[in-house]
Amino acid sequence: MFLLCGLPKEREVLAEKIVQNIWDSGDWQEVMWTRLGFKKEMDGSLLARWVRKLEFAKQNNVTVTAEEFAIQTVDANFAHWVVE
Repeated sequence: MFLLCGLPKEREVLAEKIVQNIWDSGDWQEVMWTRLGFKKEMDGSLLARWVRKLEFAKQNNVTVTAEEFAIQTVDANFAHWVVE
């Protein structure tokens, strides 16, 4: 799964600490699927979008980072969760 294997080890540890503090669970992947209501099919969908984004960037001679992709994805799909 894309989301389950995409973090470097130091980020994995940080994610586990954050999830433990917020949801009293050290398994950040399980929180993504169950407590936040993400569908497991989202993994393949995100991976496909990332691949398309990389192909588009290559064809247009531009650079795109994983962080930019993540921000764009969150903004497009989860902005309604943000309370200002």
